[in-house]
Amino acid sequence: MDHKLKPSCLRVALSVIATSVSVMACAPLDAPEPQSGEGMEFRYILAGDTEINSLQYTVSRPGMEQIVGEVSVGDSPHVGFYLAELAPGDDYSIFITAESANGLAVCVGQADFEVGAHAQRRVDVIVSCVLNEPPGGVEVGVDLNVCPHLTSVTVTPSEQCTGESIDLHAAATDVDGDPLSYRWQVDGGIIGTGASSAYVCLQPGTKTLALEVTDGACADTYAAPITCEACPGDPLPPECTECLAVNCVPEVFGIDVLELCPPDDFDCRAVLDCKLENECISPSLGSVPCYCGSVSNVTECADPNHAQQPDGPCKSIIEASLGTTHRPDVIGYFTGQDTGAGRAAIVAACMVNLCPEQCLAPRD
Repeated sequence: MDHKLKPSCLRVALSVIATSVSVMACAPLDAPEPQSGEGMEFRYILAGDTEINSLQYTVSRPGMEQIVGEVSVGDSPHVGFYLAELAPGDDYSIFITAESANGLAVCVGQADFEVGAHAQRRVDVIVSCVLNEPPGGVEVGVDLNVCPHLTSVTVTPSEQCTGESIDLHAAATDVDGDPLSYRWQVDGGIIGTGASSAYVCLQPGTKTLALEVTDGACADTYAAPITCEACPGDPLPPECTECLAVNCVPEVFGIDVLELCPPDDFDCRAVLDCKLENECISPSLGSVPCYCGSVSNVTECADPNHAQQPDGPCKSIIEASLGTTHRPDVIGYFTGQDTGAGRAAIVAACMVNLCPEQCLAPRD
């Protein structure tokens, strides 16, 4: 009896799992192409309105014309279809793709398989889907705001001697009635807030004064140069300089105060001149009252929680020289040699202890 070699068929199974769509399929030899039932909609819902309605497959083998087709997808995540009349061989591949109707999901899967003579085989293909985020929307609300406008800026004077202050005043309007905030800066460092402020010249040179007024949404700005000059101040009385040169030296005082605070040390001399001009150096407390003022107890003066604020005549220039307004820091660094205010306090201490009559006599 003659036996003819019959082509084999392939049973393909596809399935869908959790976060991806997988597909599996199968059928007997000579099964018809899958058809949708009457009145039945074939779909698989991934999320929301993202549905896979069909999948496309391609079967390929070297030297063979590709077999392509489309299969409907039902409510179940399992899909089956049949491929018949395949010649025996072990070098087949099937590639499956699917895309959701809204374009948010793209699915792919692939498997290699072989076909045996007079045999029906099953191939499982996992088709994985990438679910993209759907497009979103944003509700845009627009509030109209008119920026503030600087109407005047007064800098008095624009040129000042070291140790002296430059007074700053500004005025601005806002047609929306928004509250305004001011920020004054010199060379990028904030020196004050509010419509009025002041800058104490410590070092000679030309500096950039900047002001910004803002309503919280937008701002108006101003910038101008200011000049601090090393003006010839009242020199120390000759008898004071002579006493300091004899007594305030390393052998007696532990340090040479005239070298510590020479005439060209504008930072130190500006603070020292303020202390001498205001005659605030105390025989018992040195120059601390020049900072503390009416707060006579030094411990209370250094306490940031104490209600009474320091109000000494040289408070601003001392804080500017030390670079801090924190009361404990001001008292703690009062005699540090790294700042002009600290060096001036050391000179004042020597004047109190060794040269009071020559240096601390009232000025005319």
